[in-house]
Amino acid sequence: MSKKEVEIKEIETEYLKWFSELSKDSIPVAGGKGANLSEMYNFGIPVPPGFVITAEAYNHFLDYAGIRNRIKELLSRIHYEDTKELDEITQNIRTIMESAPVSKKLQEEISEGYDILGGEGKNFEKGSIMDVLKRSSEPAFVAVRSSATTEDLAEASFAGQ
Repeated sequence: MSKKEVEIKEIETEYLKWFSELSKDSIPVAGGKGANLSEMYNFGIPVPPGFVITAEAYNHFLDYAGIRNRIKELLSRIHYEDTKELDEITQNIRTIMESAPVSKKLQEEISEGYDILGGEGKNFEKGSIMDVLKRSSEPAFVAVRSSATTEDLAEASFAGQ
């Protein structure tokens, strides 16, 4: 077990799961992209280390911020054929979510995850991409993808929506 794997396993998280903790069966927790990335990572395909912010984190965020019912109410008013109304309501939901508070626990878990991935390059071997990024005047890059827990089911697909 590598030093990074030991360090990751020592951290108890409620809202963040490492690729090494998930599999293709983790769609309810990690969404389709998270589960598939985890499966590839665990199979040994060259996928960079990473983590998933879980579906439970999303539910926690909605409840902590007290915005779940406001969003449900807005969604209930949508006439899906009216694109202008759809755009207005989705922009309103975006504004609500972007201005909502995030719990300290969720903030800490996500920050700690980023620290493990790239904090001072301590978790990467010499000559890795982190060494290149540390010498750069640009910030470190990460890939962020959203993935719903029901977007790629056999009976429905919402990919890209």
